[in-house]
Amino acid sequence: MYIQGLSLAMAASYQIGNSNTLPNYIKDQLKEIGVDPDSVSGIVQAKKLIADAANKADKTNKEESKNNNEDENPDTRQRAIDLANKIGIKVKDSDTTEDILSIIQSVLDRMLKRAVNTEDEALYNRLKELRIELGRIEADEKGAGYSNTSVMSYMDMLANQNKTVHKLN
Repeated sequence: MYIQGLSLAMAASYQIGNSNTLPNYIKDQLKEIGVDPDSVSGIVQAKKLIADAANKADKTNKEESKNNNEDENPDTRQRAIDLANKIGIKVKDSDTTEDILSIIQSVLDRMLKRAVNTEDEALYNRLKELRIELGRIEADEKGAGYSNTSVMSYMDMLANQNKTVHKLN
């Protein structure tokens, strides 16, 4: 009986150190980061390698995001930030100009719908001005080809909303 207990303990210690006992999901993660699962001595080492790879990827993504923000037109970005502040949107340093403009677009859409539903003409007119300002910033950000399409779609949208507000439909 003592020998059986010793054999089980030895077998267990062998399995702990043997990489073939790694769960399949850990083996898959190791393969994704380019590490041969057979070269890993155990679960602890495997998890450390996976965590190190994840930290390195996060650091790389943050650096790329910072570089993308540096490539943007600072004037256009500042105008987008100023518009966001007018509306009451807080902007993070990590937000790109495109992110900021997208958030502004979403908020203005919701506010315009509320203005139309409540028939608040003063709010509607103020939001229409903000929407035009957003269109100008987007045109500067994306270029002249975008501006024509954008301006036309805004004008069409505003015309439809004006009809709704003034009950001309």
